[in-house]
Amino acid sequence: NYGITPLILPIKTNKTNAIKILIENKANIDTPDEHGNTPLHLSLLHPQLEMATFLWQHEGSQHLKTLQNTEGLTPTALAILSQQKSLIAMVVGTLLASLPPAHLAIVLKDANLLQALLAQDKSSIDALDAQQRTPLGSAIEAGMLECARILLESGADLELPTGLEKQRPLQLAAVQGHTALVSLLLEAKASIHASDQHHNTALHLGAAKGHEAVLAELLEAGADPSARNVHDQTPVEVAYQAHHTKAAIFIEHKVQALKEQSLKEREAYGSTLETPF
Repeated sequence: NYGITPLILPIKTNKTNAIKILIENKANIDTPDEHGNTPLHLSLLHPQLEMATFLWQHEGSQHLKTLQNTEGLTPTALAILSQQKSLIAMVVGTLLASLPPAHLAIVLKDANLLQALLAQDKSSIDALDAQQRTPLGSAIEAGMLECARILLESGADLELPTGLEKQRPLQLAAVQGHTALVSLLLEAKASIHASDQHHNTALHLGAAKGHEAVLAELLEAGADPSARNVHDQTPVEVAYQAHHTKAAIFIEHKVQALKEQSLKEREAYGSTLETPF
């Protein structure tokens, strides 16, 4: 039940000519139904190529293309959810239409679309794009916290290497300096000690870029400051080599502070456990 508006019945009955006549006679193309769906939304919600094409291209519909319905979905999102290649190509172009659906949602920066796509079909949740990126990797590169959260909650592989550098998501987040994403991945139990093909851990990679907030998160979570890469360098040495002296000193001070905190806790509780640093 779409409610009563002049354009609804022709859409439901797939009468494109009737739609054209009504619009020519000034029928209101903006009026939504009780679910926030305009005629453009509805033509894509129940895909009819001729009608959807007419409404998409009509000059009066241009401002409706980014309008969300009550579920937070735009006409573009509804076209993608239809899984009809011709409609997807129409709304995003042929090049983007070739992307796996989850990647397309991230390119469009549409978390609501990503959520709906994964609820409909999770087959593209770890699909690789032409740059060998996973959807989670793409979300991290773009700094899209909500999309990353949706992917993880939907079962994305948080250890699957992504991109041409074959970095794991936590390592990529550390390189990018996205502290909130590092925290999210650590909460999801990403391996903090895993290393890349050069034996760089996330701590090495964050140190190489001088991202102090990321370094703090990793060290608090138990990252090993004594780990060595293929060049026999610790994270501190990597930071110094990259001329991030402040970050190197930060690691040294943070490690010392964590040692002192651990010693105090051992004294307070009479623990015989050794400090990890």
